[in-house]
Amino acid sequence: FPYTTLFRSQELGVTYPVLFDVNDRFLVNYTIRSFPTHIFINSDGTISNQISGALTESALEEEISKIK
Repeated sequence: FPYTTLFRSQELGVTYPVLFDVNDRFLVNYTIRSFPTHIFINSDGTISNQISGALTESALEEEISKIK
């Protein structure tokens, strides 16, 4: 699964990091309870927002615009 995702992300030209939570540490640390969950992280490492569920393109753009 991780290799398929990595390959597909490369095909799509994704330039941001792709996370593989092999030991479920991310799920526990960020209390992920549903998929998809979007976590928007500021440049200083703080969380700008965390949203569970699907996002529309406009909602995604709005959240990205809030990132510092």
